[in-house]
Amino acid sequence: LDLVTPDKAFFNNAHVKTVTLPAVSGDMGVLARHVPTVAELKPGLVTVYPVEAEEKAQKFFVSGGFAMVHADSTCSIHAAECVPVDQLDADLAKQGLAKFEQQQKDAQTDEDRAIASIGVQVFTAMIHATQ
Repeated sequence: LDLVTPDKAFFNNAHVKTVTLPAVSGDMGVLARHVPTVAELKPGLVTVYPVEAEEKAQKFFVSGGFAMVHADSTCSIHAAECVPVDQLDADLAKQGLAKFEQQQKDAQTDEDRAIASIGVQVFTAMIHATQ
């Protein structure tokens, strides 16, 4: 497994049991021998399950990106932003959501509506990830 952002590698060629991804087409799980695929990611939770059952799964919030599952059973996740879930602040996420909901109501242009809609989607997913 590789899980990277433009400025950081969270996993680099790590051996894991399973990864769940927030694909635009629906949440998906990736195991060994998964069919090769490319999936666009929506804002949501990436969960990495270790090989050893006694180790705890690691959860990350991603703002979007792409996941590629290769024929050799490797998975590469390229996210625009990635944060360990335990570093998210639910109260700040709720404030962000309220801000973008207000911007959505006040939007005058298609661009303003699009920006506000993306903000609502990201902060809604972030709040969900903290629960």
